[in-house]
Amino acid sequence: MNIHEYQGKQLLKRYDVDVPMGLVVFSAQEGIDLSDELPEFPLVLKAQIHSGGRGKVGGIKFVKNRAEYQEGLRELFQKQIVTRQSKGSGKTPNAVLIEEMCQSVKDFYFGIVVDRNCQKICVVLSSHGGVNVEEKDYESEIKKVFVNVDDGINESQFTETFDQMGLEPILRKKFYNLIRNLYNAFFELDATLIEINPLVQIDESNLIALDSKWNFDPNGLKRQPDILSMRDPKEEEATLLIGWESRAVWKSISQTEINLVQHDFEKIARKETGEQSGNPFPLIFEGELNPE
Repeated sequence: MNIHEYQGKQLLKRYDVDVPMGLVVFSAQEGIDLSDELPEFPLVLKAQIHSGGRGKVGGIKFVKNRAEYQEGLRELFQKQIVTRQSKGSGKTPNAVLIEEMCQSVKDFYFGIVVDRNCQKICVVLSSHGGVNVEEKDYESEIKKVFVNVDDGINESQFTETFDQMGLEPILRKKFYNLIRNLYNAFFELDATLIEINPLVQIDESNLIALDSKWNFDPNGLKRQPDILSMRDPKEEEATLLIGWESRAVWKSISQTEINLVQHDFEKIARKETGEQSGNPFPLIFEGELNPE
């Protein structure tokens, strides 16, 4: 299960990770009504959708005054945001995060994920963060530290990586505290991914998370009622994979039988989502993984 950036930042704050001052609104009018509660201009307006790359397609706006703020809010709540990760005609946000603009001395990348190949936790760090972190030019700056779950985490595991990143002693302590806190969060909240990109240095000793992405193990949600309450059904997508004995068997199924399965699927989907009619999970793409 995924959550929105603003929800992820609530979790970061719970684990003592600094985030920008801000608030979330669920309509343009709400944002206008709350104008007196805003941080000082300039501000950043960030559409809340479950797709990366929104900044490249107009999903993030920088505003310098109240007029630009109101115009930006109205535009974002009406915008169909199409990214490489979104499907179909894109997504219209149901929420916008409004934050103070932070001046960065340097941008970093932080991530923590399960590496299933070696069955360890992988902490990923880079001395380059931001929208282009995955480009080839920065591959050499991406550092991975593998942590054995049985042994736990300690600061000495990151000494070499911090050296390679050129971190000053005062910032190393801050970095390790963040890693340790989110390593604990990873287990306590049944997460499968925590990502901060960018994690920015704002002065010689302080880091702020400008973005936040969290994924959670669906099998652990029964233990995590707080996390489950963050679920946004409107943002969810599903992939249905069906394995047949052979392609010939699949192609021999009659359209009548297919329609019956579709009918039953839609009935179950409506019951689970509370929708009254139609299919809550419309078909976006149909194809074969292996057409041979």
